[in-house]
Amino acid sequence: MSDLQFKVEQQQGAIAFNCEGLKEQLAAKADEYIQKYSQQAFTEDDKKEAKKDLADLRRFKKRVNERKIEVMNVHMMPYRAFEAEVKSLIAIIDGTITSIDSQVKEIEDRRVKERKAAICEIYEEIVPEELQDYIPLECIYSDKWTNATTTIKSVRQELEGHVQRTRTDILAIRSMGSEAEGRALSLYMADRSLAAAMKLMSDYEKQKAEILRRQEEENARRLERERQAEIERARREERERILEEQRAEQERQEALRRAEEERAAAIEKEREEAVQEAIASMIPDMDAAVELYEYGIYLSPDAKEKLEIYMDSVGIEWEAR
Repeated sequence: MSDLQFKVEQQQGAIAFNCEGLKEQLAAKADEYIQKYSQQAFTEDDKKEAKKDLADLRRFKKRVNERKIEVMNVHMMPYRAFEAEVKSLIAIIDGTITSIDSQVKEIEDRRVKERKAAICEIYEEIVPEELQDYIPLECIYSDKWTNATTTIKSVRQELEGHVQRTRTDILAIRSMGSEAEGRALSLYMADRSLAAAMKLMSDYEKQKAEILRRQEEENARRLERERQAEIERARREERERILEEQRAEQERQEALRRAEEERAAAIEKEREEAVQEAIASMIPDMDAAVELYEYGIYLSPDAKEKLEIYMDSVGIEWEAR
């Protein structure tokens, strides 16, 4: 391509017009209009004249702009002809570029396809089957692996790094001995984040510890309730036992009292019967012959009174001396 040269000869074009003179005229005209229409008293005649001046200025502006376009079109004619010819050259170049580029892309696509096939073979070789669910190729695949500057050796090293890191992470998860290990491994399989898996197990253990703590507290409260209930039952049984003993004692005392009363009544009855028998045996036979006997007895006043009552009751005639 070094023998192709794009040569262009361009002459500097110049456009001359009375710019400076016209600027001076327009500046003077502007000053005239400013002084003319800055008066405070603005009549209807002034209004008509101002409209006429505006119309003249607008017409002049239009003529200037139209002339500018005419000059531009004339000045651009050589460039437009040059541009058309350059575009024809570019069309030839683009066609060649397209043809060569399609062939280059075809070769590159074939190379990339072959590299991808090689990567799949290396993946099957390096990543054991039990880890392929944890290291799916589509998740770890890097577009740079298909670059021509990337060597197969570096691809192998990256895959081996993934395998080693995954083994280490799985070992770390299993070493925790958590009941949530299965869930943690599933989470790690999904996003390959050891931190997330560890957090899941940590959160699970915290929740488990909290549940156990609550259960222990509930068990302690239940045991305390049962202990209090047992204490209350023992107290109730003790009260009932004491009441029963008191009732039994009352019944025993009542039975003793009744027995004592009955015994006392029996004794009294026997005594009365004995007294009656004694009295009966002491009652003299009033039909027998009587004689006078004199006794000297030392008695208290009470005994004397009772003796007198007794002698009266049995029919003994007596008189005090």
